[in-house]
Amino acid sequence: MLVKFREMDKPFILYQKEYADVLPLLEMIKKQGEFSFFFDSNGDRRIFGRFHDYQYMIEISAGRVFETLTVELDCSEISL
Repeated sequence: MLVKFREMDKPFILYQKEYADVLPLLEMIKKQGEFSFFFDSNGDRRIFGRFHDYQYMIEISAGRVFETLTVELDCSEISL
């Protein structure tokens, strides 16, 4: 399933990734777990914060069904 990560109350997507199993991610969101995303090996591009909420969407386009999970992040530090 495609999972998109975005900052709480902002429409743009920070990161997206295809996951085979989203259940562990949903459990972390439920517990509002802390996260750290590092986008490069130097740690210059990073995001810290807590999982806040999610939105599950089903889209039907040209006879195909697409599932997407959009995860809201409560970010305490963003350095992109």
